Order: sequence, then C-alpha cells, then structure tokens
Amino acid sequence: VDGMIDKSSWKTYISNLKSDCDSYTLYSTVMLAVDISFLAVPVVQSRDTSKSDASRYLIYWSIIASVGTIIVSVNLANQIRK
Repeated sequence: VDGMIDKSSWKTYISNLKSDCDSYTLYSTVMLAVDISFLAVPVVQSRDTSKSDASRYLIYWSIIASVGTIIVSVNLANQIRK
C-alpha cells in the first residue's frame, strides 16, 4: 500500500529465484552431457545421409543453448547472492 516491500515476501521471492537458477543450471548441465554423448553415436557421425547432418546441427544448437543457459543462470545466481 505504501510502496514498501515486505521483507518476508521478498525473502521468499529470492529463495524461489535461487532455487529456479539452481534447477536450470542442473538441467542444462545434464542436457549438455546428453548432447555430447549423442555426438559419440556412430550413426550421428556418419556423413552419408542428410538426416545425420540435420541431427548433428540440432545437437550443436542444443549444446549452444545449454551452455548459454548455464552461463546466464550462474551469472544470475551470483547476482542474487551479492
């Protein structure tokens, strides 16, 4: 009502935000490991078909997205902890 932030609700919000950042980091790390392991599959490495090229490109994009999510969530978590 008076424009002041309630301390208990702010702590709850920050706690939830911290939890979300940690879960995004964990999920992205798992996805990064899965993507890299998919690149080791011989069918994905074969250069004979266009399907393997498409799957490789999609895996590379997924790796880029996972690394980007890890970077953003770690930076956000560091800003929250300050």
